[in-house]
Amino acid sequence: MAHDKIKKQQEEIKALQDDNKTLKDKINAQANTTDNLEEDIDSLQQEVEKCKHDVIDLADKVKALKADKEDLKDAIDSQKTELSDLGAEVEDLAECCAEQAAGDDGFFIPLVRGEEGEDEVLPK
Repeated sequence: MAHDKIKKQQEEIKALQDDNKTLKDKINAQANTTDNLEEDIDSLQQEVEKCKHDVIDLADKVKALKADKEDLKDAIDSQKTELSDLGAEVEDLAECCAEQAAGDDGFFIPLVRGEEGEDEVLPK
């Protein structure tokens, strides 16, 4: 009887030791999983930081492109004004040529546009 009781207790101890080993294995597996997750978190945080820097760089590029766009609009407006001025000069020259062809000898032909918008003229 005592022998059966000892054998039964030994079996219970063995079962508890097996359960203990299984729990230790599960704890180790969870610890490994936790370590892997922590590494993944670190990696993702680095990636997030990289993305933040990329977004800042892109925002700077967008800002520069918007400034370039405004500069181009200003240049186009300036060229339109210059074309309009040149068109007016062409009209003046055409009128001058027409008057010259009609024999008006006292007319001056504008040759060069001055720096302050005044025409410099030379007599015929």
